[in-house]
Amino acid sequence: MLRLLIFALVVAAAWYGWKHQASLRVPEGHEVVVVNHSGRELERIRVSAGGQTVVVETLADGATVRQPLRARGDGPFKLVWSSNSKVGEREWKGGVLAQGPALLSHRFEFDNQERVTWTSKPKPEK
Repeated sequence: MLRLLIFALVVAAAWYGWKHQASLRVPEGHEVVVVNHSGRELERIRVSAGGQTVVVETLADGATVRQPLRARGDGPFKLVWSSNSKVGEREWKGGVLAQGPALLSHRFEFDNQERVTWTSKPKPEK
């Protein structure tokens, strides 16, 4: 009798998981978009926030890259990068990442003086 009860519970759990699998999935997370309008190639771009770091090794002038960011918490953004025409690393701090529940697309644009402009907007749903 006990085996039958355990079997019935396992079958019920499997059925529930099958019928509700879309709502049980972990959400995708935020998105980081890095755009280079600096006139030079940028190297080793590191975007950190919420206990996570996204790394872009090289980004050519005029190029755009998108990467997911799964935040573990709230916190400010920090960017560190270097370029092939300047010695040393540059740093930018600003903006705030909120873990959720709303998923956002965070856009970082480098201008011709390597200043960073940060904007965010709701991430489009698929």
